[in-house]
Amino acid sequence: MLSRSAFNAMLKTLEEPPEHVKFILATTDPQKVPVTVLSRCLQFNLKPIPVPLIKEQMTKILEDEKVEFDDRGIELLSRYARGSLRDGLSLLDQSIAQGNGKVQEDSVKSMLGVVDDSLVRSLLGVALEQDGNLLVEMINDIERMGASFSYVLDEMATLIQRLSLFSLTTEGLDEDLIEGYQALVNKTDDEHLQLLYQIATVGKRDLPLAPNDKVGFTMLMLRMMAFLPAPDSGVEPKKKKTEVRQRAVATSKPIQTSAPVRSVKKNQISAALNTNEDWKSFVAQKVSSGMAKMLAENAEFQSFSEGVLRLSLDNEHKHLLEDRYKNKLQELIREHVDSKCRLEIKPGVAGDTLLVDQVVESKNRLDQTTKDLEDDPFVKSLKSDLGGTLVSESIRPSK
Repeated sequence: MLSRSAFNAMLKTLEEPPEHVKFILATTDPQKVPVTVLSRCLQFNLKPIPVPLIKEQMTKILEDEKVEFDDRGIELLSRYARGSLRDGLSLLDQSIAQGNGKVQEDSVKSMLGVVDDSLVRSLLGVALEQDGNLLVEMINDIERMGASFSYVLDEMATLIQRLSLFSLTTEGLDEDLIEGYQALVNKTDDEHLQLLYQIATVGKRDLPLAPNDKVGFTMLMLRMMAFLPAPDSGVEPKKKKTEVRQRAVATSKPIQTSAPVRSVKKNQISAALNTNEDWKSFVAQKVSSGMAKMLAENAEFQSFSEGVLRLSLDNEHKHLLEDRYKNKLQELIREHVDSKCRLEIKPGVAGDTLLVDQVVESKNRLDQTTKDLEDDPFVKSLKSDLGGTLVSESIRPSK
């Protein structure tokens, strides 16, 4: 809070301090301290205090002061301190006053405006099941509880992050939560969880722009429901994909699709995937969405021999060469072409790709649309009689 002139007045003392004096300057905004002062200081960047240490200190204080408390209430206060023991102790004082001399979970939740983890899991489950009526009821319940919608959003984002890690490891996860997490994971997939996390974090940022927190939160949950994979889009949770594949293998009837496609028997498709045109046809028919589709559309076929499919990717698109995108594409290839196929993609030059074909096709359609408009009698009359001109930027190719 010191002004620049105050810092300058103090600078002489800092340069030649008395032997018995040590100055300790504490600030959360070091950029506001003049360089002339910073250059004469040893700087120590303090990290946020971990939740277990804050909890340990709170517990010690309450035991010394003979204040009754429960473990869950202290856990909530420690988490809500956000790494600051000072803020944590302020919350502790408030909770003692609100709890009539005790620190109990219920009174702490009421003071902080938080909700149970189970309610957040139920809320996400309702959104994944697209039960709009129940979703509205639960949001109304949160409002009646006086809970903070901002806090619920934080917990929602944390839950989605834990679900994303759940398929990799259950380390540190309470055994009582495993069954509930598995039920949620079965309703979605990894890519969808990434989208839900993005919706939650961006929604938290935009929450102050809404007419009120309830309206903003409701629209965010409806957005999560709106971006669920369509039932017939082919984007299904991984576990469900496995079940579909098993049923497809068990049946002897050929699979019919809306587009004219070659037989989907693996050996026949594998034999046909020998040219770049075969590769582009496969991408158009089998790779439906996501970053894996973008990777496939920008890749050019090189060769397919001895179980290895080799592709080339233009250097300007090498940022797509992430393992998760490559693994997703390899999974689709193995599913529809060869279960033992291995995918190799090398950066270089890729000029004959599906995306290039789509751009050329779009340009041709735009040129044809422009020509049709130029030749249209009505347009010609407008140009000759009224002096009109065609705005090329406004023309869209016909479908």
